[in-house]
Amino acid sequence: MNERTVARKGQDLLSRGVVRVSVVSVGARGSLVEVVAERGAMRMAAKYLAARQEVLWLHMTTGPQDLLGEVNVPDWELADVVIDELQAVPGTQAVRTYPILDYLRLAKDWDPGLLSAEERTALDEQNEFRTPFYEMGFDAPALDPMDRRIGEELARNGRATFVDLGRAAGVSESTVRRRVARLVSTGRIAFRAVFDPKHLGLPLTAVLKLSVAPVHLTSVCAAVAGDSRIRNALVLTGSAAVLVQVDVTTRRDLLDLLATHPMMEHVGSVETSVVLQSAKRSRTQFDV
Repeated sequence: MNERTVARKGQDLLSRGVVRVSVVSVGARGSLVEVVAERGAMRMAAKYLAARQEVLWLHMTTGPQDLLGEVNVPDWELADVVIDELQAVPGTQAVRTYPILDYLRLAKDWDPGLLSAEERTALDEQNEFRTPFYEMGFDAPALDPMDRRIGEELARNGRATFVDLGRAAGVSESTVRRRVARLVSTGRIAFRAVFDPKHLGLPLTAVLKLSVAPVHLTSVCAAVAGDSRIRNALVLTGSAAVLVQVDVTTRRDLLDLLATHPMMEHVGSVETSVVLQSAKRSRTQFDV
């Protein structure tokens, strides 16, 4: 497929909203939030939470909770957010929060298996703004005022041009280009193509909460971190030590994963929820 055809097809996906471009700023390690909604209020609570800037992703799910998501706030703000703000979300009956201790897998390294290794390498070589290492810059110092303005503008419009960013920050296009490249290379921001995995033939998203004895935590985490098919995986406080998000084609595929994946060898118990609808992915809000 030639470059012109790829550009035309890409523009069509963007214009139809199938794919959106988002820029994620990387700050403190976040916290997992579980919400039990009042009867008939699941959508209302999801819309309210998804609109909050600190919410990175949010799903409406089956299982004991109705909403599951991640909030990204520094430790010194966590008490106020948990005690005062999250408890006041309209339509909620109960809210539980679990600080995230580590990130085993991030969406930026997800591989749904559609491209060969050679194709992925070729695309990576042409990607000027690929985050070049797995460990993101969590708990990094605050951005300086100019970088913060650039980040805020990109958060509003992930497809903003360097001219647009230079105008917003009051600097030249070349200065913005250098600063954006540095922000990406140091893991402070990351570009995301945001879409529903169903467009890749993976219509079923499941969230697995794994209960793991501390003596087995290292081996389970290694098995999770080494599987590029896993889109997102976290180590948490609470009884479920590891949370895993996977995208599969059918319920049979999910059953096979639960029965045969190496990470299950030392798992004591698993609580599996299916995502009914996503209200937010990679800081990009969706209609619910």
